[in-house]
Amino acid sequence: MKVIILGIIVLLGSGLHTLKAQTVKGILQDEEDKTPLNGATIKLLNIADSSIAYTTVSGKSGDFIFENVLPKSYVLSVTSIGYASIKMPLTVKDSTLDLAGISVPKSTKVLNSVSVTGTPPPVRQKLDTVEYSANSFKVNPDATAEDLIKKMPGVTVDKGTVTAHGETVKKVTVDGRDFFGDDATAALRNMPSEVIDKIQIFDKLSDQAAFTGFDDGSS
Repeated sequence: MKVIILGIIVLLGSGLHTLKAQTVKGILQDEEDKTPLNGATIKLLNIADSSIAYTTVSGKSGDFIFENVLPKSYVLSVTSIGYASIKMPLTVKDSTLDLAGISVPKSTKVLNSVSVTGTPPPVRQKLDTVEYSANSFKVNPDATAEDLIKKMPGVTVDKGTVTAHGETVKKVTVDGRDFFGDDATAALRNMPSEVIDKIQIFDKLSDQAAFTGFDDGSS
């Protein structure tokens, strides 16, 4: 019997472009001594929402190049440790855009101490397991585990049936132990979402395969 614990499918779409792509290149240098700026991060940002359209890193000679850039307006962003960030608008037309030398000033801001805080990504791929961070999905205080997984991309709940990878979820485990046997719906409806830290989605070997150590193709 095939047992699906949970699964996820991500579909990425792309548009068709009729404009001829172009090349954008330049050289980064220290503003003071004119030495090449190696290892700087250069990005072309979309003006509408500041999302990243293209990204690259400068070489040993401070040179960088973007190829196959669609003609339109962008914001060029340059960042490097120890240097001030630079943002400048540019327009890519129907020919190669050579920005030549770009001078980058050193950062003059001195910090006595630095505190770094971050939020873990909502979804992570760990080998063949997809892991969701429960705190990244907002639900009501009295929500159940079923309410929580409804928020997760790639997982659907229809009349109490959970599907992933196009297959019905047959089993739910808590810290590796079966919860409510093979009744996945009952397990999800009887567990409060507030006690959940992470949800993992994976295929599990059949009991016989797990016992013998031989993968018989059943999962």
